[in-house]
Amino acid sequence: MKSIFAFFVVSLFVLSCSSDDSGSASPDPQTTTIPTLTTGEISQITANSAAATVTISNDGGGTLLRKGLCWDIEPNPTIADSRTEEDTNDSNFSSTITNLMPNTLYYVRAYASNSAGVGYGAERTFTTLAQ
Repeated sequence: MKSIFAFFVVSLFVLSCSSDDSGSASPDPQTTTIPTLTTGEISQITANSAAATVTISNDGGGTLLRKGLCWDIEPNPTIADSRTEEDTNDSNFSSTITNLMPNTLYYVRAYASNSAGVGYGAERTFTTLAQ
C-alpha cells in the first residue's frame, strides 16, 4: 500500500512539473537594444551657449529614460560629462547647451538611454564665440 501511495505522489509531482503541450506558445520576452539617434547640426552659437537638434530613429524597443545632449572640451563626451536632459515624448527635438566658456572648442553628442543602455549620436564640434 505504501508503494502505491508513493507512486501516486511521485506521479502527481512529475505531472505538475511537465510543460504545457496544448500548442499555445507563450510570447517571447521583448529584447531591448540601445537607442539609435542622430546629432543634428550645431546652431545658435553664442559666447556661452549653443543648440542642436536630436533625432531618435529607434528607441530600442524600450521606454526612453533620458535624452538630450552631452558635451565636453575633450572628444567622445558621455552622460558622465555635462549634459542636458529633455522632458519630451517627441523623437525629434532641440536642446540648448548653456554656461559655456567663450572662444572654446566643444565636442557634443546626442544621447538617449533605456533599460539596455545609452545610445549616442555622432560627435559634432563647435567653437563658442569670443566675448
